[in-house]
Amino acid sequence: MAIWLYQLPSGSIIGAAVATSLLLCVGAPWVTRRLLRLDVDARWAAGALDALKLIGPLAGIFTVFLLLQSVNRLHDAHKLVESQAMNLLQLDRSLGRIEGAETAEARRALRDYARILVDRGWPAMRAMQPSPDVDGAFSQLSNGIDTLTKLPAIQRRI
Repeated sequence: MAIWLYQLPSGSIIGAAVATSLLLCVGAPWVTRRLLRLDVDARWAAGALDALKLIGPLAGIFTVFLLLQSVNRLHDAHKLVESQAMNLLQLDRSLGRIEGAETAEARRALRDYARILVDRGWPAMRAMQPSPDVDGAFSQLSNGIDTLTKLPAIQRRI
């Protein structure tokens, strides 16, 4: 689906659907009489109006369902961002309790990862594009943490 559609307010989407329905109700008879010069049987017009009365509310229900689903996805994304931020904060605090040069390097990699994630990763995600910078920063962070886990238990203080 088009990205710009998610950026539109819900009211404008509903307004556009209502305006389109009204335009069809008002414009279709005018087009058939004036431009196409056709005489439409009143029974056909009544049948078409009844069909529009049935299809209109169904389209509204589906639109509301899709908007609700989009709102739920937005809330899920917020929860994921909060969870990732909390995990990064906890990892930084845990690394702050360990002494050593390897720890300082791991904390630097953690902060670089967070900075790159915010500066380049999230804009790339918004554009639905991969970000190689985030992958590289995460790889450096992972290598730094792996280095710390290989230290003897005596040198590690948590």
